[in-house]
Amino acid sequence: MNSVEFPIDPPIPQKPQLSSKGQIKILELEIFKSVRIMVDFLDNENKIVDRRFYILEGEDYNNWGTDDNYVVEWIKQKIRE
Repeated sequence: MNSVEFPIDPPIPQKPQLSSKGQIKILELEIFKSVRIMVDFLDNENKIVDRRFYILEGEDYNNWGTDDNYVVEWIKQKIRE
């Protein structure tokens, strides 16, 4: 997984714009331990309206396995917290 776009539904309100999709980029992978992820939040014109960083580690990292969709769903959960 280098970079993955995913829809955000319902969109996340941002000031002054609305983020309707995200783009995940893996920044660093420490095998068997963790992955550092950057998420760009994009508006309808694909302009970045926000950027956040997350670390997938521990049990969440172990649950990832080979299913990259797991990372997308994990990020969707994190952005709503």
